[in-house]
Amino acid sequence: MGGAGERNQSMASRKTFLICFLLFSIAATAATRFVEQRGKVRAYALISRSRGIRLQLVAVQGRVKFSDSLHWLSERSQRKLRRKFPTRKITISYGSLNSRAKKILMNKAFPKDSFRRGVYRHKVVYRGAETFWRLGEWFTGNGANYRAIMKMNRIKSSTLKLGAWISIPKQLLLPAFLPQERPLSKPVLGKPKPEPLQPVSRTTANPVPVSKLGSKITELSPDAKRFHLKYGKDKEGAYAVYRLAKGEALYSSVVVRFTGRLDADAVHELVRIIVKRNKIPDVTDMKVGYPVKIPMEYLLPEFLPRTTKAFKEYQEELKETEKAAQETRIGTATHLNGVYLILDSGHGGRDTGAKYNGAWEDDYMYDIICRIKRIIEKETKGHVLPTTFDKSSRYTPIDKKNLHMDRDEYLRTTPMFPLNSKYVTSVGVHLRWYFANYQYERLKKTGVPGTNIVFISFHSDALYHKVTGTMVYIPSASRKLFRSHVMMKSGKYKPYLEYRSHPMYKFSRKKVQVAEGLSRKFARVLIAQLKAKGIPTHKEKAIRSYIFRSRRSRPFVPAVVRYSKMPLRCLIEVANLKNKGDAANVRDPKFREKYAHAFVQALIQFYGGS
Repeated sequence: MGGAGERNQSMASRKTFLICFLLFSIAATAATRFVEQRGKVRAYALISRSRGIRLQLVAVQGRVKFSDSLHWLSERSQRKLRRKFPTRKITISYGSLNSRAKKILMNKAFPKDSFRRGVYRHKVVYRGAETFWRLGEWFTGNGANYRAIMKMNRIKSSTLKLGAWISIPKQLLLPAFLPQERPLSKPVLGKPKPEPLQPVSRTTANPVPVSKLGSKITELSPDAKRFHLKYGKDKEGAYAVYRLAKGEALYSSVVVRFTGRLDADAVHELVRIIVKRNKIPDVTDMKVGYPVKIPMEYLLPEFLPRTTKAFKEYQEELKETEKAAQETRIGTATHLNGVYLILDSGHGGRDTGAKYNGAWEDDYMYDIICRIKRIIEKETKGHVLPTTFDKSSRYTPIDKKNLHMDRDEYLRTTPMFPLNSKYVTSVGVHLRWYFANYQYERLKKTGVPGTNIVFISFHSDALYHKVTGTMVYIPSASRKLFRSHVMMKSGKYKPYLEYRSHPMYKFSRKKVQVAEGLSRKFARVLIAQLKAKGIPTHKEKAIRSYIFRSRRSRPFVPAVVRYSKMPLRCLIEVANLKNKGDAANVRDPKFREKYAHAFVQALIQFYGGS
């Protein structure tokens, strides 16, 4: 009996310890902090592992009215949340708060935080509720800045330890968390400083024209006129001013439209630069008509002043490619008679490509080219030469939303290149255009006109999540991007006939100009067909001749478009898989079928068919 009593006592002790441990864990991961009381409404900071930090408004008497929330909400959130009032209590996400409210909330939740020696010092207080991504969101406005925060603190593990001090760089901080400059307590004596010889704009609303700052008279380009841009210059350099229209945001309506950056990290990085340049306190609380300065160095050439060298070069290159395309004769090919389409689907094997929202590039793009192949071979007189082959599905379209992810794809080189090879993203990429060029040279020897041989590569992108719709990339004849020859020197290419038969290819700028002009002409026809069928296309610029990978990177042209020899060659980004609507479209077999028909119709129209 004594032994049983001791065991029961031991079990009771263990249960007590376990309960205490669980209560401690809950206390460490979830907390409520009183913030302030305004009238009959109390504000609390809620901190939890699952939702991070939020604001809760609770009515002491009566209900929380919409007017009680104006002190906390950003202007955009006021429009979204208005219908939820009046209410007994309401919980508001951190992202819906204005900059002043964020500062108040964080001061109450993290009272030991401070700005010292040029950095913001943050102490980890809530176990599990704080992550590097959330610190990036809370203090810098972008969770992707977690890499910079980890790098500054020399931390490799993504787990934050309770009680640890984390430094956040000053240049990343939202304006609300920057130290406020103290006004001088005494007036500064002495002679006033003379006015500068050239006036500098003191407000964004009234920029000093570049023409008055020593340059020639500035003329707006057609694209700049369309968006009512104005140019100016201040101590930080030249800029363009754009006023936000109703419903527009800094990300998609300024950075994506005027700078051409599409990658999520590049967009967020440029937004941070523009926020700092304009001293914007809260990007979610910008009023209609807000004048935004965009540094001139990041503008696409079509938005630059007409007197600048970059704009003149852009216009000259555009005219040259259009002229080259007009001078190139393309014979009518009724029902695509005599037209050969080299059809490429991006990635494959161990390289699935972009994978978001239940869709991935590899199998879904392969399904589209299978549908195009079936339509052309059954309904036209054209010919299709696919670059890839899937052993399990062969070339049969699959009418399912959820496709099977496999790795049994091959490039149709001689011998076939397995795409589950570890060299798929290097050798596998370049063997595609070697294969295409080999087929191009072979067909030309049989008497097929070069303009009747087409190369199209199908892909899906992974861009900033608000970017949506199809984009078409074409070759660029720009002097800065032109390359006169190319040759892959690795021994990994030597086993393949396509490489051995012609390891080096040379390019003339005149032929690249023809390719850019013809490819742009086809891209316009394709975009028109897609729009006619209700298929989304990129809102701002659906046809592009180069890509930016980051804010600082130089523009580049994808290898399959840059090094292919066909006069008509394009890379089609069907959709942005980071956008939920685009991903849902790609997964839908009806959409893939409609897309294939639109593409074939565009090809028929380009070659003069009906």
